[in-house]
Amino acid sequence: MIDISSELAADNTDSTAGESSGVAVSIIVPARNEAEFIRGTLSSLAALDTALEFEIIVVDGNSEDETRAIAREYGSTIVEED
Repeated sequence: MIDISSELAADNTDSTAGESSGVAVSIIVPARNEAEFIRGTLSSLAALDTALEFEIIVVDGNSEDETRAIAREYGSTIVEED
C-alpha cells in the first residue's frame, strides 16, 4: 500500500496565503431516493481512520424520500441536481 497522507498534507496549502485549506479529500456520494441505504454509507465514511481532513458531498438527484435529511445528520454538504 502506498501512503500518500504526508504528500497530500504537504500539498494542502494555499500557495497565495501559505495557509492550510483544511480539506485534503472530497468524497462525492451520488444519491437519489437512497434513504434506506445512505445512513450506512455515511456512517462508514464518518468512521474512516485517517489523519487527512476530508469532506463528504452528497449530490442529490431530486430525492422524494429522507435522503437529504439523513445526509444533513452526518454533516454532509448537499448539492441538489437541477
